[in-house]
Amino acid sequence: MLIAKYSWGTPVEELIPEYERLAANMPNVWNQKSGYIDMLWMVSIGIMLEIDNDIFSILNKLVEESELDDYLLKYLFNSRDCEVDTIEGNFLFETPYKYLSNVITEDKNTGQKNLKYYLEHKWYQGHEDTSWHDIHKEEQRLYYGYWSFESGALAQILRLDDSSLKDTTYYPYDMVHYQDK
Repeated sequence: MLIAKYSWGTPVEELIPEYERLAANMPNVWNQKSGYIDMLWMVSIGIMLEIDNDIFSILNKLVEESELDDYLLKYLFNSRDCEVDTIEGNFLFETPYKYLSNVITEDKNTGQKNLKYYLEHKWYQGHEDTSWHDIHKEEQRLYYGYWSFESGALAQILRLDDSSLKDTTYYPYDMVHYQDK
């Protein structure tokens, strides 16, 4: 519902209570074996919405308890000063996420260009094996939007000039900039 409301155009600040309820309920519903993308999206959205650390720590605790060892999640949590010992390691899902190392490790200008490339050539194509890929083609109208929330979180963390990404498909520009208004 959170993503559907965002896709529908609900003002971003109105999504915060929904996000907080969802985060508080994550210990009851999250499955580490099949919920990597759910967690990645929750962490990324939390970063963009600048969610309170108490709420954000619920997610960090779930990942720690599950011993989910993923470079991208560690990097995102580390950006919020969560007690992540190290951000070394591997990407659990190299396709498409490993390409993001080209965003994280490069200078801002190159990172921005690499993020645009990721959005245009890697992100959607790299999710062909997910249940939601191509769901917009289904007759049941289950489509709720395609968003690369990790891209928005990284742009915010790295303070990238994302003006060229504003109209890029899958990029949640208004979520990254909702507090700029």
